[in-house]
Amino acid sequence: MRHKINARPRRRHRRHRGPGLWGWLGLGALGLAVTAMLAGNRRLAARSLDRRRDDPPEVPPLVPPTDTTESWIPGPAGTLRVLERHRDGRLPVVFVHGLAGRAEQWSPQLAAAGPALHTVAVDLPGHGGSDPAADGDYSIPALAGVIGAVVDGLRCRRTILVAHSLGASAAIEYAGSHPRRIAGLLLVDPSGDQSRESEEQRRHFLDQLRRDPAEELDWYFRQMLMGARPDVADLVLDQLAEVPVEIAIGMLEGSASYNPLVALDRYDGPVVGMVSDLNTLPISLHNLRPDLPVRRVGGASHWLMMDQPDEVWALLVDLLEQTTAREGSAPATPTYS
Repeated sequence: MRHKINARPRRRHRRHRGPGLWGWLGLGALGLAVTAMLAGNRRLAARSLDRRRDDPPEVPPLVPPTDTTESWIPGPAGTLRVLERHRDGRLPVVFVHGLAGRAEQWSPQLAAAGPALHTVAVDLPGHGGSDPAADGDYSIPALAGVIGAVVDGLRCRRTILVAHSLGASAAIEYAGSHPRRIAGLLLVDPSGDQSRESEEQRRHFLDQLRRDPAEELDWYFRQMLMGARPDVADLVLDQLAEVPVEIAIGMLEGSASYNPLVALDRYDGPVVGMVSDLNTLPISLHNLRPDLPVRRVGGASHWLMMDQPDEVWALLVDLLEQTTAREGSAPATPTYS
């Protein structure tokens, strides 16, 4: 039986935590947000953490456009679910979510793209409608293999990858292993280099996670949702609840010693990044690679593609402009304001 994460664990005394998942994902605590939370700022907590449902809906909606098609393709260790728009578009753009996400998190970007772009969003193994990995391998190279299966299965000769958080590590790994297949790389609040953490730090976090995975993941996800739109917080925590515990642990264990800089150095194409106010640790990718072009976005949670979709789209358009002459495709005008 697969145990799933409870999105609404019982309230109890919070024991002291170290960097934990903040460090694991390459994120530093936003001082104001954490201070407010620890001080019991109920208004902020109610909005960002307790997921008020009485707020009016906001746009763009977090559901795919009605003309999005759903299909399944063979993956390295199970069937993968993908969402697509504009299959006849000249330049493919593949979107990859992070831990406990799913393809729908890219709905605003799918909606923004015009017919020149073949947009594809994939559910990683054990997430959304994709099968769990039959071999139990959720390492970064294995997830890069999932991206490869999507690119090959859809017969994309060259593509742009847009990836979030831990999914960005998988995108970097694939780009480094297949640099001629990737026309550009957009990293949305990417994970940092966990290999720079000590073995003792990694072991402590994983031991803590295994003791009470639902409590640990829910606690850290709620911290990373500081500044989120209420509907974004709803969606993220609901999707976290859908992911089997062993898969979430497997992905974090699989990324434990991964160094993204090795693969990034092998990829010589255009790379741009976007980071939230939370992404401030020494092991954050942009701190390790100061030459990486990065756009900082304030007033948003870790899930920038939903909190600030217009900012993510604008950066994607910038990246497209670097590649369209070579790829023979053109970006579309966003459909949201």
